[in-house]
Amino acid sequence: MNNLNKRILYGVTALVSVMTMPWYFSLILLAVLVIYLSFYAEVLVFGFLFDRLYATDFQYTGLIVSAIFLLAVAFFKTRIRR
Repeated sequence: MNNLNKRILYGVTALVSVMTMPWYFSLILLAVLVIYLSFYAEVLVFGFLFDRLYATDFQYTGLIVSAIFLLAVAFFKTRIRR
């Protein structure tokens, strides 16, 4: 299975998780995917989807948290692999 098919499979799994599972399970799954894959920018879409499904007061919390987490993981991956 090539890399593109894996990313599509992971994306569908994450989408099903966000839509059907509790938020904390989906959050753990997305964190694992961000750490496991090279640059899982799809997590930004799922962060926005979290905002649409679960937000109450500030509507962009999930998007901001996912962007910060994605950038932090990318930063630490470049530092660790040196």
